[in-house]
Amino acid sequence: MTTFASPRILVAVALVGTFALAGCGAASSSTSSTSSPTVPTVSVPSVSLAPTGSAREVTFTTVFASKNRRVAEVGPDNQIAYGWNDLDGPTTFEGQPATVEFQGSIWFVNGSGPFSGFVTVTLEDGSSLGTNVAGEASLDPTTKATSFSGRITVIGGTGAYVNSSGAGSWTGLREGAVGDAVTFVGSISLTS
Repeated sequence: MTTFASPRILVAVALVGTFALAGCGAASSSTSSTSSPTVPTVSVPSVSLAPTGSAREVTFTTVFASKNRRVAEVGPDNQIAYGWNDLDGPTTFEGQPATVEFQGSIWFVNGSGPFSGFVTVTLEDGSSLGTNVAGEASLDPTTKATSFSGRITVIGGTGAYVNSSGAGSWTGLREGAVGDAVTFVGSISLTS
């Protein structure tokens, strides 16, 4: 039966071997006072400790409710809104009940503009997945609904998601003003 060493052991052995061989390089030992000392160069292989699992598509939906917000309106007719909003809502994430928290900041002119923030998914078992989101909001002047779209990037996680990475996209819709409920649909190509 053939057994293979874990990838982490192989990386450690490769690094030790590389550093051991670094001392075997030739160095100039000139005694002339006009030459500068020669420093041996060491080539170190690129090492990635990224998750080795295969990516899977994870889609989740939540309806965010604002817990707290601080938004200022300035400019002619208060057409510029900027500030932050802390929202949360329930979801099902990979078949498990979870809570999603969105800490976001906005800078809208006439209801449209950029936003960014952090979305954290926390499962009932305590595992969590932290992400960064950024995108654009667009107010429909006829219906007064605001649609959102953007990128979502995994920062890291805890528990079952401690070694997670990935990225994806998300969309959202808010039927009312800043601070009203937002329907959020996220899709992540997740590796853990």
